[in-house]
Amino acid sequence: MLPAKHKHNLSVHLMLCFLSGVLLMFCHCSYFHTVLNGIISHNFYSSFVCLPGSSSTLSDRISRNPKFVEFFADCIGAIDGSHIYAHVPPNQHVRFQDCHANISQNILAVCGFDELFTYILSGWEGSASDATVYTVAHCQSLAIPPTKYVLGDAGFPSCLAVLVPYCGAWYHLKEWGRANEWYVLGVVNIERGLIVTLLRPSTPEELFNLRHAQLCNVIEWIFSILKQTFCVLLLVSPKFDKTTQAKLIPALVALHNFC
Repeated sequence: MLPAKHKHNLSVHLMLCFLSGVLLMFCHCSYFHTVLNGIISHNFYSSFVCLPGSSSTLSDRISRNPKFVEFFADCIGAIDGSHIYAHVPPNQHVRFQDCHANISQNILAVCGFDELFTYILSGWEGSASDATVYTVAHCQSLAIPPTKYVLGDAGFPSCLAVLVPYCGAWYHLKEWGRANEWYVLGVVNIERGLIVTLLRPSTPEELFNLRHAQLCNVIEWIFSILKQTFCVLLLVSPKFDKTTQAKLIPALVALHNFC
């Protein structure tokens, strides 16, 4: 049995080998699949990618900010989907074609406010909606503690486990632009005879949606970090079978959390 120090060194060595395999994906690396399966094995993967329990403490980003703690006292993270390029046979292109006409797989992810992934479900067709993938995940492996919830956008179903924004009110940060927290509808410029509308919350629902978007943005940020770190995700997937392509995502997520 290896000492703890050697086990750690072995883990680092395996991950470096894996990264080398990623860089040489289009070559024939005899150890690629061995390292890939090792990283997504339960012992390794569950040590770095796991959902918080019901007794988990509130994130400092919420507890130390009065703007957030009022609304999100039991929130443990954010959930969203992201599309990763896929390689599938031509007869499956329709199933894997997303709304941008790209051939992709839809990845469902949950992350905490420490910018670490806590759940990944990969391999779904690009044509599948986030709500569809979530429904399947919720029935199979996504276990949000009963007293907790995650933040999701309007594409997810409203339920006890997912808190979505109010319908009929702005909810995305891009819509607010430089919005701040004042309840102001607009300012009348009497001299010029113009009404300047300010992008600021005008109702409690809009204020809630702004706070929601500010926190939920972490999932978009962490996907961006993952794709910039592992540039292979921005390219068309190599000619691996669908199972291998699906395994690659959680493996890279585990490496992201480890590093």
